[in-house]
Amino acid sequence: QFLIWKDLGEHYKSDMWKKVCIDALQDFMFTKKIYYKGRIIGNDGKEIINIFFDRKSDKIHISPENKLQDRSYKNYFKDAITLNKDAFLVSDFNLNREFGQIEKPIVPAVRFSTPIVDSDGYKRGVFVATIYGDIFLDTITQNMQKSEHNLDYFLVDEEGEFLYHKDEERRWAKDSDRSDSIFQERGSLKEQIDTNENGVYIEGDNIISYYRVYPDENSKKQYWTLV
Repeated sequence: QFLIWKDLGEHYKSDMWKKVCIDALQDFMFTKKIYYKGRIIGNDGKEIINIFFDRKSDKIHISPENKLQDRSYKNYFKDAITLNKDAFLVSDFNLNREFGQIEKPIVPAVRFSTPIVDSDGYKRGVFVATIYGDIFLDTITQNMQKSEHNLDYFLVDEEGEFLYHKDEERRWAKDSDRSDSIFQERGSLKEQIDTNENGVYIEGDNIISYYRVYPDENSKKQYWTLV
């Protein structure tokens, strides 16, 4: 409703429905506490609403209009706007950026985006929900700490770049314009992953197990691998 009235230039009704939308997003994000951001992006790629949850302060913040950004060049917008109603897109797992710069302290993030389609089938924009990526990484750390065996865990993307490594300096290489891939260390792993979604094999003195993780269970194109 908010975007329809906005497009029609009905400012009073647009502002009223915008407040309803913001209130609903704030309640949802504060209850779940796993979402970093909730955004509505217009058809031109510009943010209209940007709400973010700060886990440290346990507070919700609303970005003022002068802090709203153009996201038209981002895949999570330009690919999502082409989708059909109820379809969604999962972004790369990477570090959040603000105004082109990596946010400090770093915020690992995964974005789920879907087109906003009205009752007449017209696309009014894109809704983007950003999840704190630490939720996935902390689970790996906890499992590693609980293990009674001397096990190493890694989470890598399709190119083998480390999303999780116990040495934090080796994570997020692509965000720093460098390369640090597990495939450089374990050349046979790529062949194994390309051939089978899950498996166990022996390489030297190591027993290596792996399985693919699909953030979108309906798509096999994008995956991470837990090793």
